[in-house]
Amino acid sequence: MERIATTTVVLQILLTFVAVVAQLRALLMPFLGAGTVTTSRSAFRIDNGCTKEENIGKTIIVFGMYESNVGCGILREEAKEKVLVADMSSYPEYSGPLTPNGKVTVTFNDDDTFTFSYDVSGLEEDCVDCGIHIHAGTSCATPADVKGHGWNSVVVQDLWSTAGGATYTSDSMGNAEGYFSMTNGYGYEANANHAVVIHTQDGSRVACGVLN
Repeated sequence: MERIATTTVVLQILLTFVAVVAQLRALLMPFLGAGTVTTSRSAFRIDNGCTKEENIGKTIIVFGMYESNVGCGILREEAKEKVLVADMSSYPEYSGPLTPNGKVTVTFNDDDTFTFSYDVSGLEEDCVDCGIHIHAGTSCATPADVKGHGWNSVVVQDLWSTAGGATYTSDSMGNAEGYFSMTNGYGYEANANHAVVIHTQDGSRVACGVLN
């Protein structure tokens, strides 16, 4: 019984939609056009005769309605502490007078909401409600690598805005420290290795760092 309970804990989240995706697609197909993307959230219990340790590294396959393979992933240990940190520095090809440096820390909750904390200096002085966001890119090497705002459009609208609360305010020395609560529709794993960008008052990109 102990082994069954342990296996259930490992697989319950990671196998969230495996059992229902084919059924849902079969039910919805008459109403959906070709290529339509759908989302499924569910869970089930399973015992495959392996312990938690034995399941780590195993492959999970998602089947389509005609039993064709449509998705694949590898089981791994769940992070005990879901925290990502980005070391901030100048934005690629930025040549202005500002010298941003500091850290951005993103701490995730079980429901994939997160606390976005920042402690950065060298920013524009007295920058009020200026933007600070996670972007879709995974590198700060070039401006093209950074890309635009990163969010899951299937789950949530783009909240990387003043209205969404994704802002900071600096003091007269260009220092900014604070936090806000947020969700971009992605959890810890999907936000890892993505770029964080800090903007000036006019929206220019002045700082960049990658979440690790």
